[in-house]
Amino acid sequence: MKKIICTIIATIVTVASMAQVKVLEQEVKHYILDDFTMGFIYMKNGVINRGALNYNSVTEEMLFKDKGKIMSIGKDEIDLVDTVVIENKKFYPYNGKFLEVAYATGGRELLVEHKCRVIEPPKPSAYGTTTETASSKSYTNLTANGMFYSLEIPEGYRIVPYKYYWFKDGKKMTKIINIRQLEKLFKGEKERFKEYMKENKVSFNSVSDVNALVKHMLE
Repeated sequence: MKKIICTIIATIVTVASMAQVKVLEQEVKHYILDDFTMGFIYMKNGVINRGALNYNSVTEEMLFKDKGKIMSIGKDEIDLVDTVVIENKKFYPYNGKFLEVAYATGGRELLVEHKCRVIEPPKPSAYGTTTETASSKSYTNLTANGMFYSLEIPEGYRIVPYKYYWFKDGKKMTKIINIRQLEKLFKGEKERFKEYMKENKVSFNSVSDVNALVKHMLE
């Protein structure tokens, strides 16, 4: 029987302590799962680490929760990881991040890069109106204070999830940021692609929609 390690490897780094900022209970949008869920980290050296895991799409980190502390797999340690499995979700490390496997068949895979835009609280502007901006400064400050590691976000901030995709064909990886680029993958079957798009409402930010489209084209 393979040995299951109940604590994460020592090279994983602890996330910054969370400052006291007012938060609101709301739908969790910046994590892939609603809560930290038991999963497994399979290392390339054969070691298996077990723990409560979740993926943060704001900081784009695989996180581990233990005794109230939230820790992340450090950038230098990601290359030591082979696969992460949380329930029925599988993730591969790639370019310092983790990609979720949405569909796989015959050596080809559709992978999802989960991302989020952070919209800061509205600020008063001329004529009594307010404006919202995606502020990198606010994002940086709150990340440094650990705010986006909480399942709840600070009052006034909005999280807007979005997706990029990667198509893996053997060793070749192709990044896809819109439907037009996805269509180019199947340039030899443009009519079939367009027919599917005409008959089905496909949202690029819906993994299930894109998954069904790719599955249709590969069958």
